[in-house]
Amino acid sequence: MGRSVLDRERHAGVLAEPREQRLAHGARGRPEASFGDDLVLAVPAEIAVRALAPVLANADLHGGHVWIGARCEGGLLHVEVTDDGPGVEDALRERLFLPGVSGGTGSGLGLALARRVAREAGGDVDLIERPDSQGAVFVVSVPGHERSAEHAAP
Repeated sequence: MGRSVLDRERHAGVLAEPREQRLAHGARGRPEASFGDDLVLAVPAEIAVRALAPVLANADLHGGHVWIGARCEGGLLHVEVTDDGPGVEDALRERLFLPGVSGGTGSGLGLALARRVAREAGGDVDLIERPDSQGAVFVVSVPGHERSAEHAAP
């Protein structure tokens, strides 16, 4: 299996692709992205994008601003997507990742498919509780590590 490097120059646009498509239809702005230099995916980049795209699309739809950050921990690359929208209602939290369940006008398939893709790759998609209840925070995790870990002794 090939390795892909997630870096600002090469993947920030790919990760923001759903938002860029919406910009052509009057969306508000660009996501802010913060990635470490040399984060390496241990899965094909397409898998990470398939897991991230629905999360980014929802953040774009429900929030005025979207922030994206990434870090590696425990053999996983964690991409955090935060928006400043209304957040996820408590009644919906438990069912949000079930097929057909939507917090808006969508089909309810995006987050279910994102989680399935991430889990099949050895990761997950999680909704993180926000103490201030402002906006939503999702973490998409897929196998990965920092480039320096490639050269570390076992």
